[in-house]
Amino acid sequence: MRILITGTPGTGKTEVANELGRITGWEVLHISEIAEEAESVRLAPNGEKEVDIPKLSAYITPILNEKADVIFEGHLGCEMPCPAEIVVVLRTNPRKLEKRMEERGYFREKIDENMMAELLDYCYQLSDKHYACTVAELDTSERTPEESAKLVYSYITGDRDALDSVNWEDYLERRTGKPQKEE
Repeated sequence: MRILITGTPGTGKTEVANELGRITGWEVLHISEIAEEAESVRLAPNGEKEVDIPKLSAYITPILNEKADVIFEGHLGCEMPCPAEIVVVLRTNPRKLEKRMEERGYFREKIDENMMAELLDYCYQLSDKHYACTVAELDTSERTPEESAKLVYSYITGDRDALDSVNWEDYLERRTGKPQKEE
């Protein structure tokens, strides 16, 4: 089984994937490392790294096709279709996400960009578009990587029927000062 763990930066992808790999004994591949290996990363004029997604996709697909049981993780996973049987999009409360990114030294512009991606379900929407397999969400806001990995494991083994349904609409409405819609 090939499992993709994706989500915006700061949601816990690497830690959850590594813990899930420990639980299952499966290999864990990090898309950011594969992007470097594929020479699909370049430095943009603004100093940020940019990835040639088609080049990365062409490089990673044969690697994944050769693997029976593997976990691959990275925020770029939602940007391209890859061979996967299950996609898990990690989600985190925007307030916690902001704090994590500040602690990592992200610039304000990048924090705002990633928070907006989280608020608008960016990774979930793209994953749902690019993958024909099941796409599930897991809220990591109040869970450790170990707890999150155990939940994903229960889900992939069929011991759990579903993970979470995440919607940050209330947070967005509070942050913008707009009243909630009446139904």
